[in-house]
Amino acid sequence: METCPPPDPHPKRPRILPPPKSTDCHFHVIGPRARFPYAPKRTYDPPEAPLEAALRLHDILGLERGIAVQVSVHGKDNRAMLDALARSAGRFRGVAMVDEQTSDTELEAMHGAGVRGAHFNFVKFLGGPPDLGVFRRVSDRVAELGWHVDIHADGEDLIEHEELFGSLGATVLMEYWGHVDVAKGPGHKPFQLLLQMIEDYGWWSKIANGDRISAAGAPYADTVPFARAVIEAAPDRTIWGTDWPHPKYLADGMPNDGDLVDLLFDYTPDEAVRRKVLVDNPAALYDFED
Repeated sequence: METCPPPDPHPKRPRILPPPKSTDCHFHVIGPRARFPYAPKRTYDPPEAPLEAALRLHDILGLERGIAVQVSVHGKDNRAMLDALARSAGRFRGVAMVDEQTSDTELEAMHGAGVRGAHFNFVKFLGGPPDLGVFRRVSDRVAELGWHVDIHADGEDLIEHEELFGSLGATVLMEYWGHVDVAKGPGHKPFQLLLQMIEDYGWWSKIANGDRISAAGAPYADTVPFARAVIEAAPDRTIWGTDWPHPKYLADGMPNDGDLVDLLFDYTPDEAVRRKVLVDNPAALYDFED
């Protein structure tokens, strides 16, 4: 089993601090294993990344709010994520992993705890797509709660499942720009399809993981045109996140999270647009009260 390195232990202070109520819309809480065991069928073995470490990171980066996205290493055991929400003093919302065995009572309890989305992995390196019938039925159920469907897919998945994704009744959030192949340029078919789906179906997009998709490496400047194209397609439906603690990352490429905040500022040179991505859009999607 692949063993993952820990995140950079010395995150930099960003060169410019984000505005008040800025939100990291994608980070994970992992473990502690003694309380929250890892799933036996996981595809990788990460170090622990407990709530306290996430709070320290956000304080350094100037991020007041966060979205704890259920990590695949915990599978559909959402206890670590829910524990983080309960102890965050209102700073966090959550995105859960659920299936048809998740009862209505459990969904309602998660909603009360601050969960506002359901996460589905389609990428092959995390085990491939779910049962598509189950995916549709669960998407319909969570839509009744006002949750969005958080889809982790790559460009080929987007092409293969275009009809399914486009037919969902729930609000759709596409993670990581569909793992676009930056080396092929913004005109590459999967990225153009993503932009089309954002515009035609009202999708949301998360412009995170520029460090992973960059073909050039740090400071990841080759991702800037892609991010700006996504923002231009839907400035009121674009959000951002760190992906801390960067699971399934190679040790020699681990980013510094302060650099990722700086990269977001390169994506959003206009202050009003930056505020939308960091503050206003997350507040709307994740139901922050003010």
